[in-house]
Amino acid sequence: MNSSDANGANGAAFRDGAGRFVAGNPGGPGNPNAKATASWRKTLGEAVTPDDLADVLAVLVEQAKAGEPWAVRELLNRCLGKPSERHELAGPEGGLQIIISPAVDPNAGAAARN
Repeated sequence: MNSSDANGANGAAFRDGAGRFVAGNPGGPGNPNAKATASWRKTLGEAVTPDDLADVLAVLVEQAKAGEPWAVRELLNRCLGKPSERHELAGPEGGLQIIISPAVDPNAGAAARN
């Protein structure tokens, strides 16, 4: 089976002999949800003013300062990015070689506060 068979008659016109796309390839239909997402973002942007956002962020910061774990986690995730997952890599004998874990754990102090 050659590359033109796999793409049908229409696909063969946009591929070279090695099956790669050539210049002028029209591409696919795109993201079917893009228009709806753009509409939602536009509506949200029109409904929420910069002052509204500042008020919401002020509450989030106050809750984080008060020690609410959910607020600390949300604030750190938004400011620093979500921490990566913990991964354990085994050595050649199957023993633990290294543990890769997040640098910041917002739950670390929760037990001490409760």
